[in-house]
Formats: sequence, C-alpha cells, structure tokens
Amino acid sequence: MDIVIVGDGKVGFTLASQLDHEGHNGAVIDNKTAVLEKTLNSLDVVGAWQWGHARNLVKG
Repeated sequence: MDIVIVGDGKVGFTLASQLDHEGHNGAVIDNKTAVLEKTLNSLDVVGAWQWGHARNLVKG
C-alpha cells in the first residue's frame, strides 16, 4: 500500500516505522529538514521538505 504521512514528529515517525516494517511504501512530509533527514536515514521511505497544506503538494 502507498501511504503519505504528513508530519514527522513522534506519531509520524512511529507510524512510518511500523508501515516500513510491514513492507508498505511510505512518503513522509515535514517542514523541518533535520527531522526529515533523520527519518530518511533510518527508514526505507521517501521524503519531501514541505508544509503539509501546500497547494502544489495535494494537486493531482
């Protein structure tokens, strides 16, 4: 399953970690580069440095 997680705090990281462990494809979005870098170095997910409500992020 492909899943997008907006926010890479405690809950977002825990969710991304669990989904990664279960073999799902994940993308994590956060506006803090240092936090996002830690997640990208720890898990097999893609990431985007962006505000979660950015209009160009949710447009198809």
